[in-house]
Amino acid sequence: MISPWVPGLADHFAGIRELVFGLIIILFLIYEPEGLNKIWRNIKDYFKLWPFSYSRK
Repeated sequence: MISPWVPGLADHFAGIRELVFGLIIILFLIYEPEGLNKIWRNIKDYFKLWPFSYSRK
């Protein structure tokens, strides 16, 4: 649909998509080096203590 106005965009889109995907992977590895497992552990730990586990009798 856009190709009449921007010729050659479809040729570059595949490369741009791979570049963005690669950057997302690199940023994820930099900011979460332990990966999805650490995120899952954090979520489980949060709900294990919720709501205020110290108030149980």
